[in-house]
Amino acid sequence: MQVRAGLEHARRTGTTVLLAVLDVDHFKRYNDARGHAAGDALLQQAAAAWQERIGSAGLLARWGGEEFVALLHCPDTDTDTDTDTDAGHGLQVLDGLRALVPHGQTCSIGVARWDGEEDDAACLRRADRALYEAKHQGRDRLVAAEQVQVRS
Repeated sequence: MQVRAGLEHARRTGTTVLLAVLDVDHFKRYNDARGHAAGDALLQQAAAAWQERIGSAGLLARWGGEEFVALLHCPDTDTDTDTDTDAGHGLQVLDGLRALVPHGQTCSIGVARWDGEEDDAACLRRADRALYEAKHQGRDRLVAAEQVQVRS
């Protein structure tokens, strides 16, 4: 699995990593109104634009339906290796993906900063919970897992 390999690379290099789950908002409505070919084209165009923006610093993979997973290695932004600053830059990159969804559509993004210890499934669960919080807050936004309060 590419995510697992990306996290292992980060463990070896000490790189800050953000794992994001992206979901095209109201995709079913778009797909139903315009047809499956248009829906597929929307996803392909969004994915191409997202991958171009992420570049070689990460990877993007379809995770089923209209959801994608992005892993972003955050480059050191200064010589003090301030990981909060590195993560902040990475969050800006990921938040910028929202503007790249074509045809006036939007997306929601949940992001988890890998803690250096958890496995890929645990990090993905945190990002997925953040995505659901983004949806709950009204869509077309990025929510970081650290902002999510566990609901009882």
